Amino acid sequence: MPQLVLGLGAQIKGSNSFDPDALRYFATAGVTGATGRSQINTFVRGIKSLGLYNNMVCWPLRSTQNAGTGVTAYSLGGFGVYNGTLTNGPTWGTGGITFDGTNDYILTTFTTGLSEFTAFSAATPESKLSLQLEMAKDKDATARDWGIFTWNGGLQRSYVFNPTSTLINGPAHQTTIRSLCLRASSSVNKLRRNNESDFTGAVGTLTQSTAAVGIASSSIGERSWFQGTISASILFNTALSDANTSSVYTLYSTTLGSGLGLP
Repeated sequence: MPQLVLGLGAQIKGSNSFDPDALRYFATAGVTGATGRSQINTFVRGIKSLGLYNNMVCWPLRSTQNAGTGVTAYSLGGFGVYNGTLTNGPTWGTGGITFDGTNDYILTTFTTGLSEFTAFSAATPESKLSLQLEMAKDKDATARDWGIFTWNGGLQRSYVFNPTSTLINGPAHQTTIRSLCLRASSSVNKLRRNNESDFTGAVGTLTQSTAAVGIASSSIGERSWFQGTISASILFNTALSDANTSSVYTLYSTTLGSGLGLP
């Protein structure tokens, strides 16, 4: 499957054809650079070739792939429009948005409860010696769904509520660019770094709440802020198969994640 995606990407790269949904995103987010437009276009075409575009909302956070200025991080994908608001001054950059680990975060308008999902976070964390959330749908004790985080600079972890907390302890924390992927449903609960082997946890009926998806913090931006740079956050309303998880990772690393050094 990854080879099929890469082949499609090569065809698009060599043409002047832009997908209509990519064109709409360019106009909304103000993406004008040739490189950013090509990367987004190839990513959109690749996701569509997997039949997943209408299941996805993606927040490309590199300055060349989004507004690159201001406080709105525009969303991409056929699942709906769920823009995010930069709060307390995180900064745009060519590698993504950098958060200070003190009070910076992005709050999105995605509040839909999901009975199954897949969440990708491509990020370069710093060595913050405390809990730091990368992506979460979590209002602490009031409305908890899931989260991807690192604890005390040790393990990379995720949790889901189904309805009691299930924690997956993943690979060791690292301060180089990597992708973490959490998949959950009534039968799947897996955490993966890059395209490595999955770490698994118990499964059950997931909690579904109206908590908003937060990037670099909880859903209310009050604790556990992320320190480092986040290049993209991607959410699907389905638990991807192993093959599609690998395909999305490969597609991202060669399009929106090109040049970041993902393995």
